[in-house]
Amino acid sequence: MLLFRCLAIVVASASLLHAAEDKMRLVRESDALTPEQERAGFHVPEGFTVQLFASEPMINKPINMAFDARGRLWVSSTVEYPYSADKSRWSDEKGTRVKDSRDAIKILEDTDGDGKADKVTDFADGLNIPTGVLPWHKPEHKAGCIAWSIPNIWYFADTDGDDKADVREVLFGPLGYEK
Repeated sequence: MLLFRCLAIVVASASLLHAAEDKMRLVRESDALTPEQERAGFHVPEGFTVQLFASEPMINKPINMAFDARGRLWVSSTVEYPYSADKSRWSDEKGTRVKDSRDAIKILEDTDGDGKADKVTDFADGLNIPTGVLPWHKPEHKAGCIAWSIPNIWYFADTDGDDKADVREVLFGPLGYEK
């Protein structure tokens, strides 16, 4: 009888481990394509072209992007997607920052006029899967954006001109995201 119980525990444990492994494979694994291979796969109307502006390692897993009035490209870089950070990693109840998060909103610029980004700035880091960004700022700030980063819609602002968010203000939220 003891042997039967031990065998049952081993079988049950193995099936649980297999189920846990399946949950870790939410995204299909495949070899990454180079930016040139990706570009070759685009089909655009006659008279249009696709030009590479930025790629890894400048940005990782971009989900949303928008240009500001100065022609800079703002990108939500969501390295952690699809695994949102547990509340135990939040800096406070609002989720203002996430410990050890690689997610950020980045500003990409072409400073030498060659049509390719050559400067990247982490405007707001420590985020939780930012999936939207709209460059906009109040008149008293140097730069800013409205963005969704779990669990809120935020206003991030630069007050001193260094293109780093000094202000993190909740505009709306928290919004439910729990599984």
